[in-house]
Amino acid sequence: MQLVLQARPVSGPRRTLWLRLGQVARFGRGDQADYVFADDQTLSSLHFEVECSEDGCFLRDLRSTNGTYLNGQRISESRLYNGDQITAGGMSVDCEIEGGPPRPGPPLAMEEPPSPLDSTKGHFPPASDLVHGTRPSSGPSKTAPIPDEALQSIALHVEGGMYNDRTVGLQLGQSITVGRTDKSNVVFPDDLRMSSHHFAVDYRHDGCRVRDLGSSNGTLVNGQPISDAAIFDGDLIEAGITKFRVRGAALGKRRPE
Repeated sequence: MQLVLQARPVSGPRRTLWLRLGQVARFGRGDQADYVFADDQTLSSLHFEVECSEDGCFLRDLRSTNGTYLNGQRISESRLYNGDQITAGGMSVDCEIEGGPPRPGPPLAMEEPPSPLDSTKGHFPPASDLVHGTRPSSGPSKTAPIPDEALQSIALHVEGGMYNDRTVGLQLGQSITVGRTDKSNVVFPDDLRMSSHHFAVDYRHDGCRVRDLGSSNGTLVNGQPISDAAIFDGDLIEAGITKFRVRGAALGKRRPE
């Protein structure tokens, strides 16, 4: 058995890592890790480990601050299957188990609840297998209730620029702040046009909203400056020179004005 990991860090080139039967690899920001990603400030010193044993390949969170996510769901420990994706800090890791089967059955269930309101820190995972929700009935500034069964993860996917393909995810009930310094939960330190505390996103039962936090250069949604606005699947948020595409089928599409 061999596990091939394709790691896409916050900065620098992709890294390909191989694990064979009986091997364990630890990932993190500190020197204690077997694979060190020192530039990712949202990784813990020892963040997660991957093990290949006779029983299969397994992912374990190592009591990280910001959590380890598998296919968009936060885990403490879970078996890995061919085609799975790990997200930790700003890094994503694609898993290929040579000769291994894909994940069976329905999408991975959440193994522990999301963080409480207003206490989320660091990077959040991409959305996974979202259920379609209700579209707002009138105008872009209105939000309609979304059925409980449809309230899943949503994601802000960076398009282009130095952070291309980075994904920031939210679970229902979470709020995050985005900016250039560690005053924010999610940090883009190399975007010099982004304010230290630039914008916030709130995901609630009645929909999702983005708020500008008094930034110097403003926050745009679909090219229009906003102070507080509802966001929908497919919308584009701009802050500094970084562009975020909103992905979340549960939010519905924006109606034409």
